Amino acid sequence: MTKQQTFSYDDLFVQLGIANLSAAEKEVFAKSIEENVEGRIMVRILNSLSDEDKTAFDACKTDAEIEAFLKAKNIDMSAIAVEEALTFREELIKDASFIEGKLSAMGKK
Repeated sequence: MTKQQTFSYDDLFVQLGIANLSAAEKEVFAKSIEENVEGRIMVRILNSLSDEDKTAFDACKTDAEIEAFLKAKNIDMSAIAVEEALTFREELIKDASFIEGKLSAMGKK
């Protein structure tokens, strides 16, 4: 995790109420977030492709080939990544708020 990522995750950890986790636990949580977002990006890209294009995409072996393929198909992976990261962040915060509300209602917080 880079220093820049740490700062952006710190805000999220505060919003989720998990700012007191150890550095190791935060690292694991951040990695989980990144894996989730990467998966969401891939799903969006694959859902936008025809079966023929999916086969061509699967044949890409290098990052350069993938970038060229996406560019040829007018797929802006950076824009998709930002959208998916923001959506996932909002969902995490909403879920954490819901859980906190349920715990409060049960008198556990």
